[in-house]
Amino acid sequence: MHKITTLTKRADFLAAAKSGLRRGTNSFNLQANPNALSSIRVGYTVSKHVSKLAVDRNRIKRRLKAAVKIAFADAKTGFDYVLIGKLEAKQRDMKLLIGDIKYALKKIHAEII
Repeated sequence: MHKITTLTKRADFLAAAKSGLRRGTNSFNLQANPNALSSIRVGYTVSKHVSKLAVDRNRIKRRLKAAVKIAFADAKTGFDYVLIGKLEAKQRDMKLLIGDIKYALKKIHAEII
C-alpha cells in the first residue's frame, strides 16, 4: 500500500488540469500529473455547478476519498491525481465507484506508455 497525501495548493490542481492526462466516468473526472515525488498525492474538488448545497458536495468528496483508499492500491507513485466529483457519485454504489476509479487509473496509465 502506498502512502496517499492530499493536495492542498491551488498550483498543484492547476498543474494537473494542464497536463492533459484525464479520464471521465459517470461519477467523476480524473486528472493526473507526473511529479518528482515518490508518493501519491490526491486532490478532491466538487464545484457548485454540481450542487448548490455544501452537504451534497461534502458527501461526494467523502465518498470519493473512501473509494480512493481502496482503489489506489494499483496507482503509480510519482503522480498527482485530482478527482472532480459529479452528482452521480453521491448515490452510486460504492463497488461501482471503486471500479470506476480503477478503470480510470488503468486508462490514464495506458496513455503514458
